[in-house]
Amino acid sequence: MTQEQVLKGIIWLVPVIFGAGGVYTQTQSTKSQLKSVEASVKSLEGSLIVHEKKAQHEAGEIEVQYLKTNQSKMMKRQNRIIESLGAICQATNARCR
Repeated sequence: MTQEQVLKGIIWLVPVIFGAGGVYTQTQSTKSQLKSVEASVKSLEGSLIVHEKKAQHEAGEIEVQYLKTNQSKMMKRQNRIIESLGAICQATNARCR
């Protein structure tokens, strides 16, 4: 190899080596940032799960009890309406369906 070819090779390798170093540095920086973001997300997930359990337990119980109470009232009203309709149909000899 001539001295000129060696010089061209060195000139060509310098930007390649610096570029590879830049890519490596960027990759390492991204990895550390990713770990930081993952840790933040995990801590937020934990607090969210605790919040959901508390919210479901307190607010959910109240709402379920409210729905059960209203459903019971509606069923009683429907039974009275059915009984009244049956009595009307019998008293008038109507053909009720």
